[in-house]
Amino acid sequence: MREVYRQYFLAACIYFAFGEEVVGSKDISLAVYYAVGDEFGSTNHAHKLDSLAKKMVNSITPTQVDDYEGRKPILMDCIEYYESKELKREIIKILKTPEKMSYLGLEINSDYLILMAYIYDYCHYLVSLCYANCSSE
Repeated sequence: MREVYRQYFLAACIYFAFGEEVVGSKDISLAVYYAVGDEFGSTNHAHKLDSLAKKMVNSITPTQVDDYEGRKPILMDCIEYYESKELKREIIKILKTPEKMSYLGLEINSDYLILMAYIYDYCHYLVSLCYANCSSE
């Protein structure tokens, strides 16, 4: 499982570095990794790996070599981190956490969290309407 997580990290690193338009429209790798496990894409582990990949991509600094006009060594840094002991340690930590997100013993997936955010926003909107109507009287 560790190797699959490392591979997923590398794919996510490339995806987040170059974006949906470049990678997502031409490559199915992340979709394949999502399908490998039991809804892997909606698990806590996938979210942690995604966060780690985003953090890694955001930490890549442009080169100081004039010939490359400040461009970033994205693939090189992603591969270097993929092969690092640090990533292996992070994956061991991730594997020790529960794979599925839960609240009060109930399994939660990302669709549920999105729905809850919409409900919260709608309730907040209703309260603000009530407050506006009550205070205008």
